[in-house]
Amino acid sequence: MKEPNKKDISPFDIFRKTLTASKRDMTPEEEKCYSPAFMNRILSMSPGYVMEANLANWLLGMGLDSKSHHMFLKSFLPNRKIPIDYIKKPKNDADAIRCVMEFYECGRRDAEEIVAGLDEKAVSKIVEEITKAP
Repeated sequence: MKEPNKKDISPFDIFRKTLTASKRDMTPEEEKCYSPAFMNRILSMSPGYVMEANLANWLLGMGLDSKSHHMFLKSFLPNRKIPIDYIKKPKNDADAIRCVMEFYECGRRDAEEIVAGLDEKAVSKIVEEITKAP
């Protein structure tokens, strides 16, 4: 039997296919890739299910194994698709960060926060000011 490739089976696929709308049993390959902590993380991305994720996490701390964790979530969650908005790190333009660092005379981390807090128009004004300076 072929070893499951982590790229072939994603935790999001396991969540969608075995815990929500279809609620089918996991295949042996999915069982090997199942991560209770990651399932809790996925579940907590949906604001309506934070408490369920917290309870499942608490049960993990009490010694619940992976298979029992899956059975718990499978029986606890409603039989419908749960929307998940995966929070991604925002992309920052390297040139804008460099210009903000120079303009405000600050470090990279501070510049990234400033770029994230400013609107696009303000950032472009700073970039324009720095790039036209001799």
